[in-house]
Amino acid sequence: MPLNLQRRRALSVLILGAAILIAASPWTPFRRRLLVAIGSELEQPMHELEARFETTHPAVDLQWRVLGSQDMVNQALEAGPARPRVLIPASEELLRGLADRLRRQQSGTGLQQPQPVARTVLVAVAWPERAKTLFGSDGFNWSPLAKALRTDRWSQLGGQDSWGRFNLRATDPGRSNSGQLALMLWLRSQANDPAVQVWRQALYQPPRSTDILLREFIAAGPNDGDLAFVYESIALNRREESRQRQGAPYRMLVPNPSFETVLTAGVITGSAQGTQRDGERLVRFLRQNKQQELLMNWGFRSIDGRLPEGALTTTVLPAPDQTQRNRALRLWQSAS
Repeated sequence: MPLNLQRRRALSVLILGAAILIAASPWTPFRRRLLVAIGSELEQPMHELEARFETTHPAVDLQWRVLGSQDMVNQALEAGPARPRVLIPASEELLRGLADRLRRQQSGTGLQQPQPVARTVLVAVAWPERAKTLFGSDGFNWSPLAKALRTDRWSQLGGQDSWGRFNLRATDPGRSNSGQLALMLWLRSQANDPAVQVWRQALYQPPRSTDILLREFIAAGPNDGDLAFVYESIALNRREESRQRQGAPYRMLVPNPSFETVLTAGVITGSAQGTQRDGERLVRFLRQNKQQELLMNWGFRSIDGRLPEGALTTTVLPAPDQTQRNRALRLWQSAS
């Protein structure tokens, strides 16, 4: 066979193969980038959600970054095309506050009506022996925790002297929604604003996000943290990991009452990374039943009230409004 004919045939095969790959792939050279900011509680399921969304919307390149909920809202106030088009913090109230601040800026940038995409509640996790020593066979109770925070040493709480100090873990209220909720539950339980000083002194370098907190809690074990406030969703999600890393899973406890937090998606209007229409498509996608079931598998409560396996029973308080949040943040800042 002439060499030129061989080359032409080889080239034809390559072209045919490339055409088949392109046809079978959701990728297209004209994909539109859509940037989304999410709280750390959504980080793990977001990998699956991204793949599903890009399969059904092949022209969209979904990209996302993880931020603490308060950080996310604060950064969204900054103008520029690098701003995420969709924000999904762990609180609807944070988006309402953002919408008000954007209106006051009068910059032409706004926020569409936020839409809930998942629910969860604030819980505590504690290592089994520490939980039994602190609470006995009962569930979570603020009185023993208050004593632990003020007493400081496990030897004075009925624990082993080798356990050292009692270590509480929670996120930074200035950067994270779960940290704000934990602080407000504490103040509510004590009915005493100066109690913020006790909370502040108990938290050493609080992390910026809830999932970072829980990963550190699991990795370090009882020597670094005895009890931590996190979301039910990631507590359910990482419980088996705690068993593998520490030999026994942490015990899940829930304050009664506890705050519910509603993960809510808001689409930025004006300058942002991605089209407004693609942002709206993503929000509709997340609210569909198939995606709601996926989120329930990751420990979230659905927007219509269905509970994941292993969900804890408690009286649910609505998320605090922005006025309550601002007051708690002022107390936190004044205690620094």
